[in-house]
Order: sequence, then structure tokens, then C-alpha cells
Amino acid sequence: MSIEKITKKITEDARIEAEKIRQEAAAEATRIVDEARSQADKMRHDIGKRGALEKAKIVDRRNSVADIDSRKMILAAKRELMDQCFDDAKEAILSMKPEDYVGFLAGIVTKAGLTSGEVILNERDKKAVGKLLIDKLGDKFTLSDEIGKFAGGLMVHTDKVYMNGTIETFIDEARETMALDVANVLFGGQEV
Repeated sequence: MSIEKITKKITEDARIEAEKIRQEAAAEATRIVDEARSQADKMRHDIGKRGALEKAKIVDRRNSVADIDSRKMILAAKRELMDQCFDDAKEAILSMKPEDYVGFLAGIVTKAGLTSGEVILNERDKKAVGKLLIDKLGDKFTLSDEIGKFAGGLMVHTDKVYMNGTIETFIDEARETMALDVANVLFGGQEV
């Protein structure tokens, strides 16, 4: 399964989940606003004797606070959903078929322009795909005895330089470069 298909599937699932979260957040925001308005109405009645100006100020403040609280809740739900999208992408990469995963890792090395080096994998990947990856990369690459302490992906040591191609780095970079695009897909250009 290609990264594009995985990304498309994750994005579609996330869009459905986003709509559900958006509806739940909107209902909760409406409830909060209704409750605040109810409290504001009660206060309006109680302070009616103090004057119309003071009453309006208090009502406005309550409504503003309720509006801010509902926006905070919606924003938190949106951020949580975006984090889940990137976590799902990480899991999708880590659960690829071995041959697809080897192609993905080899692609990282190729895109980095490396032609030789010592490949460092985590323990799981070293056992599962280490030999396949070295075979795919060619005889100028060797598999390191060092075990990487990362979820997946690889590091390549060349002379005095380490190329970091770990999944964690890949997802962090994707989050930085794609966050706005993901938000637009999930939330249709709404504020995040």
C-alpha cells in the first residue's frame, strides 16, 4: 500500500472523526452557551434594580466567557484529532508489509542522496527486514550491530555524519510542513 493511499485512507477516516468531534463540540458549546445565558438571565433579573448599564456589562461578560470556553473546547478537540491523524500515520507506516516497509526505508536513504553507510535499525526492524534492506540498498551499505532506540525507520552513519530517517523524525517533519493542509482537510479551513 503506497503512502499516498495510506494518507488518503487516514485523512478520510480523520475527516469522518473530525465531523463527529465537531458536532459533539458544537453541541457541548451550545449547552455551555445556553447555560451561561440562563445564568445571565437570572442575574439580569436579580440586578435589574442596579441599573440597565451594569446589567448589560455583566451579561456581556458572561456571554464572552462562555464563548471563549466553547472555543477553547473546540480548539482542543481539533488539536487532539490532528495529533491522532499523525499518530495513525505513524502506526500505518510501522504496520506496513515487510516488502513495502523496506521500499519505504530505501526511499528515505535514496532521497537523502546517500550511496554508502552503516544502517542502524531498531531491534524489531533489524530482525524483520535488516537483511532485505541491505540487499535492496546494495553492497556499499552494512547493517550496524548498534540497536536504535526509536520506534521505526533508520539512521545511517557515514563517516562523521548521522542521517536521521527515524519514523519519529519523519512524522515530526510532516507535522510541521503539513499541519495546515491536514487542518484544511479535516476542518475545511476553520480556525485551528
